[in-house]
Amino acid sequence: MNHESIGRAGEFLVAHHLEMAGLRTVHADVIGQDLWVRTMSNRMITVQVKSTGKAVEQDGRFYYTFYNNSHIWRADVYAFVAIDVGLVIFEPTMLKRRKIQHHDFTRERMQSSIAQFFY
Repeated sequence: MNHESIGRAGEFLVAHHLEMAGLRTVHADVIGQDLWVRTMSNRMITVQVKSTGKAVEQDGRFYYTFYNNSHIWRADVYAFVAIDVGLVIFEPTMLKRRKIQHHDFTRERMQSSIAQFFY
């Protein structure tokens, strides 16, 4: 898979998880915003999706690394996608680079971050 395919797959995976949680999503395809999500309280939230294909070992630990190339545009929420395990973590901010340990990607953490930002 190339970088573009991983990014596109991540956008669809995030939309899938949000739709399955009962949230309406729209693919935005504008700079800095990949998805628009209607929350349960009828608020519109912009989501920037950051995807990576697999974890890489560093100092005996496995990390997923995400990069932010868009410093001008800001989304309300950032979705960090680990394609190989099919899970997402939602967070409010993104720096130039974000590393998340492999074991942090769990279904429980994904569901709690969905509840935190979209309900």
